[in-house]
Amino acid sequence: MLLLLTLAPTILAKSGSKKELFSLAESFYKAGNFKEAAKAYRAFIKNYPSSNYAPQALFHLGCTYKSLGKIDEAKASFDQLIKGYPKSSFVNYAYYEQAVLAYESKKIDETIKLLRKALNNCKDKKLAIKICFFLGNCYVDLNNYLAARGFYNEALANDLAKEYLRKKPETYLRLAELYFTYGDFEKAANAYLEIYRIYNKKPFAASALVKAADALFRCGKYTQAIETYAQVLKHYPYSEEFWISRFHLADIGEIVPNLDIPSTPIYKDYWNPIETYQEITRIPMPELAELAYLRIGSVFLKKGNYRKAVETFRDFLSTHPTSKFVQDAIDLLQDALSPIIDGFYKEKNYLDIVKIYEKNRLYLKKISNISLATKIADSYYYLGFYERALSIYKNSLSAKNIIKVADIYNKKGDYANTISLLTPFIKSHHQKDLTYNALNLLAYALYRENRFEQAACILKKLVKEYKKDKADIYYLLAKCCERMGKDRVAIKYFKKAIRKSNDKRFVMDSYLNMANCLYRKKDYRDALNTYKKAIKMCNGCKEENFIFYQMANCYRNLKLSNEAKVVYKGIKGGPFWERISANAIEDINWEDKYKEFISLF
Repeated sequence: MLLLLTLAPTILAKSGSKKELFSLAESFYKAGNFKEAAKAYRAFIKNYPSSNYAPQALFHLGCTYKSLGKIDEAKASFDQLIKGYPKSSFVNYAYYEQAVLAYESKKIDETIKLLRKALNNCKDKKLAIKICFFLGNCYVDLNNYLAARGFYNEALANDLAKEYLRKKPETYLRLAELYFTYGDFEKAANAYLEIYRIYNKKPFAASALVKAADALFRCGKYTQAIETYAQVLKHYPYSEEFWISRFHLADIGEIVPNLDIPSTPIYKDYWNPIETYQEITRIPMPELAELAYLRIGSVFLKKGNYRKAVETFRDFLSTHPTSKFVQDAIDLLQDALSPIIDGFYKEKNYLDIVKIYEKNRLYLKKISNISLATKIADSYYYLGFYERALSIYKNSLSAKNIIKVADIYNKKGDYANTISLLTPFIKSHHQKDLTYNALNLLAYALYRENRFEQAACILKKLVKEYKKDKADIYYLLAKCCERMGKDRVAIKYFKKAIRKSNDKRFVMDSYLNMANCLYRKKDYRDALNTYKKAIKMCNGCKEENFIFYQMANCYRNLKLSNEAKVVYKGIKGGPFWERISANAIEDINWEDKYKEFISLF
């Protein structure tokens, strides 16, 4: 070797024998003398391009350039090998090295293409393992865990895989993480424990031990998980992993209490979870401290202390407004409020529900629990606060809530919105009770928008298809017919409405409207009798003066002047009614005088 290195200039100058020149290049390469190695490999390739050693020389030339940081020259050497000697076994190695260069340049897609070419017809088991693990790592980088898992499994099928992993902790950690991500917790635990055993002096050892415990916890091996967390406490006191382990020990204590665990100090977190969470809220690890805060509230929630849970979550939200766990805290707050509101709702204590909501409204702008949102909105609805009810219903539009929103629109006189909301709803929903309610509200909105024919069509459908023989449907149907000038049909439906109702006010109103229809038809006798039925049920109602006035008009049209005047004189409803009644009496008197005058001729 020494002789070769000493004679190197002479050999290069004379181009040397094929074997000597190749041996010289290899000697420089193995000695790390990459400059001289590059010269020797170039000379060899120039002089002996057809040699069986030429592919190896080109491959090592690329590697020397890579070691010298001459990336373009390295790529060119690998390309020359691939194109010039496509059947050489060194082609697989060349593709692999090009993939390494692409990966270092963060060209993941190009790396994968090159690695796949390297894997094609690869006869070297060790290289094949390296390629498969490398491909797995690339796919992990791309978050394509399914593809990564496939290549890792392909590599693990090789009996040399374990040996490779023991030398490549980064790949071993990625494999363990993939097991964990896919729920292969036993494999993950074994992998992390093996990593810890081999690399217990490395910076990532503590983290691997924690992950091993996490995996044991996930697959239900609670005692082993507790013992593994305890190892972290013992070997890495007051590290980040120390606090994470204490946090998880407290979690297991909450989730699976009363395991056969010694009551020694190292296991105190398992036996006293709340105290541990409280201690962790004060450590300088913001995320873990915030999670511990939420865990305290969750313990109260689990134990049914809902008011204390609400207080804890609300305090968290007010003191940690920028936390990444704000939405989690809001969800938990809603979970804690839900049973409190359920209790008040069953008691129909709507006022207290409104008070609770107003107190927590800052954190309840969007309520994910539809049942909770509905009960809050219902409370405002039943108390007559329609605007607030409407805003909450709109954020949780279940089918039932759409019906309530439409009802509020009708109460507010916003009939156009009712129509636009319910028209598509009716087409897409087929639950009978909901569709019936929707059609009823839609018919009323159409009526109020003077779309009488459409309203009447819906009301007839309710009677025919839904067998809803109800007074209010017949009444509205009669009103539609009345407004369309179909008084005869309206009278028929008013009569049905009267027969179906026991509500005196409703019956009186129906009689009054029916009497108006008869009056317009000039059926004054029937109109008079119907007005009389209405007045019997009036009991000082606001329509009293109008009914008496119409009764008098019926008498007048029936030529019963004296009866008409008696009724007109009895109207005492203020200046307007007294004035028009006096005018009517004066008209009758003039008519009588005129008849008397005519009779003289």
